[in-house]
Amino acid sequence: MKILSVSIKNYKSIRDSGKIDLHNTLNALAGKNNTGKSAFIEAIYKVTHGELADYLSSNFDTVDLVMDINLSDEEISLLNTNVYEEYILFKFNHLRLTYLYDVKTNKSYIERIDRIVNDECIAFYYSVTNDPDIKYRVFNKNQHYSVNGIPTFFKNIHEMFKDKVIYINGSRYVQPTERTNLQNYLQVEGANLNALIYTLNNNAPRIFTKINESFKQIFNDVSNIGTPINENDQTYISIYFEGMDMPIPLSQCGSGYTHVLLLLCVLFNKEHSVVLFDEPHVFLHPSAEKAIYDLVSENKEHQYIFTTHSPILINYPVEKRLVHVSKSNGNSYYTHLEHIQEVLSDIGVNNSDFALSDKVIFVEGQTEEQVFPMILSYFGLKQIGYNYRILNMKGTGKNFSKKTAMREHKDKLDLVLSGVSQSPIPYKIIIDADDKADGKLLELRESYGDNLIILDRREYENYFLECYQELFEVINQDSSTPITDKEQIKDQVEKILSLTDDLKLFPKGSTDALKNVVGSEVLERLFRMYSLNYNKIVHGMELTQLVLNNTPEKLEFFKNELQDFIKG
Repeated sequence: MKILSVSIKNYKSIRDSGKIDLHNTLNALAGKNNTGKSAFIEAIYKVTHGELADYLSSNFDTVDLVMDINLSDEEISLLNTNVYEEYILFKFNHLRLTYLYDVKTNKSYIERIDRIVNDECIAFYYSVTNDPDIKYRVFNKNQHYSVNGIPTFFKNIHEMFKDKVIYINGSRYVQPTERTNLQNYLQVEGANLNALIYTLNNNAPRIFTKINESFKQIFNDVSNIGTPINENDQTYISIYFEGMDMPIPLSQCGSGYTHVLLLLCVLFNKEHSVVLFDEPHVFLHPSAEKAIYDLVSENKEHQYIFTTHSPILINYPVEKRLVHVSKSNGNSYYTHLEHIQEVLSDIGVNNSDFALSDKVIFVEGQTEEQVFPMILSYFGLKQIGYNYRILNMKGTGKNFSKKTAMREHKDKLDLVLSGVSQSPIPYKIIIDADDKADGKLLELRESYGDNLIILDRREYENYFLECYQELFEVINQDSSTPITDKEQIKDQVEKILSLTDDLKLFPKGSTDALKNVVGSEVLERLFRMYSLNYNKIVHGMELTQLVLNNTPEKLEFFKNELQDFIKG
């Protein structure tokens, strides 16, 4: 199930939210404190988890909730369970639900359900108020039917919401211990977390391992999750920390640990859930907060609505729907944002591509921008736990050729990267060696100091010139005439490298062919021999992945140059 849009009226500071369209995966309600962010997701949770009633008098306390939802065929089949043939839903996956909710009695009333076809509402179930013997009418298969009492279809859809809508906020309470009874799924309140983790550890080790490993990546001071039992046959979650002999019960750790475990249980042990997560930044260290957004963006099966006044999520480089929440004269207002500047200005920070990064790595072009994350991730330097950005400079130009321009460029970088954060943001610049003379290399190092990394070969492509197996595989997958002998690739590369008088290959001669040759020119000539055009980005990524799979040591230069910087 995915919620496509939400409209809320008359809940706390929300008089009328208007229609808020949602992203299939990640949504963020952002703005200052006490503007109505939490009220929005709280309303969704309370209405979908109230006691289902067959009547509710509309008054000034009644909350209105309208949701468009999209259902899978499997979910539609579940909704039709025990429903009479005349009342079942068929062939329609897009529904609009209209709920009323009484805050005082915690009762929820489904006023109507419509089918959405080509953006047009077609009545399905709708309430009847002028006949005491009839509660609802059903329009289905071009016929009208009457229902007295709560329709089974309503009961099923309300139970589905109770199962799938998970609310994580500061008041979530997990018991210190629980009986070691079988628990296969997380209860909506998270009250069975101890027993669930115990069950997964014993009955579903693969899922438990995913949770355990992700938890350790998010909290890098954690070494393991335990599920011991005591003399009363009760279990509890214990956290082992690096450098400590004895574990600490989860109930004695900070709330952030519990919140993350709840989220991981949804990620890896539930299907098609909607997670309402209230202000994760309040309970999490920034690196842990950043890590959960990475996990969420990689697990698109679920849908998430976060509330935040933290700039980290607002400016985090993942696809998302951003809604700005503001308050005026006691009323909350919700505005879709295509750009983030309005939010960042409202909460008092400046926007830039790197303002919220811990570290920045500048690279020359799009190829490096794409392949460096692959290399760093392979060597254990994935962005989960490390908040670095790789930014494409789109070439180097005079900033790396003229000495005065170098110094001015370095001063500007230092100024900008010191001004967008409370403390200066460390950075590295990685550039090709090209055909720079020793004197020019010395000038570069004097101007940029430790911030500069110069490749030990002319170009990134030079690192592929001895990767004969990988070149063989990439060429074979694209060529209409497959190569049968990879030695043929080696012979062709060596033949090209022997052309030391060719100025396109060696503009300034050669003392070391592998280092001095224009690597991209070698690959272009090699691919042309097999009627192919070498694509620096596409083929560069394919070759990088194959080298990492087969001979990763050939790309260790990048790990060795960057690991201390990223981890430091």
